[in-house]
Amino acid sequence: MNSLGVKEKIVLTHGLPSASLMVSVGDLSADKHTSKLINKLKSLQPNLHIWGLGSSAMREAGAEILYDCQEFSSIGIVGVLKIIPFLAQVRQTLMKEIEKRQPKAVLLVDYGGFNLILARTIRSRYKNLPIYYFISPQVWGSRPWRMHTIANTITKMLVIFPFEENLYAKKNIPVTFVGHPLTKNLPDSKDLLDRKQFASKYNLDPVQPIISIFPGSRKN
Repeated sequence: MNSLGVKEKIVLTHGLPSASLMVSVGDLSADKHTSKLINKLKSLQPNLHIWGLGSSAMREAGAEILYDCQEFSSIGIVGVLKIIPFLAQVRQTLMKEIEKRQPKAVLLVDYGGFNLILARTIRSRYKNLPIYYFISPQVWGSRPWRMHTIANTITKMLVIFPFEENLYAKKNIPVTFVGHPLTKNLPDSKDLLDRKQFASKYNLDPVQPIISIFPGSRKN
């Protein structure tokens, strides 16, 4: 991904002539973001084998998908409770694959409820395995105690909001602000319609409030 700095690209690919990187992604939006990162990593290290949890975008980018995250994407406490046994099975499988494949690093992406438990499990068995975290759990919005887990398990945070860098730095957690993936898709400001033009195009009253709805990536 273009938002990753040179330092992070080197860190994730250094010393990996024919090695593997395990990636854990839990939803479709993160799958799309991570697919761009995979394309960039593979352009730097063509022999790097990337495997783990993800979906179609990562698969198209060349990752080996052991579990499709569409199978366990859920929202709300009821949805989470239903898939807890399955997620435990997924975590157990990943640990077996780590033991077998001996990846040079682990990359966790968003999906804090699952990935932080996975991080603790990995760190308890592999003290020196680098674990990077791209797209931080929203510890600044809720469950701030997750910072303790991050401090004890994660090698480095790769955050997408500028204020997150200061948040982690204050806790002495290694962190780099890499930029938000969606900013790469923004049009040039000179190509944007002004309010009057926008209202005219979509048959709206420019004087009245305009409300936009942005649904998430999960169907429900």
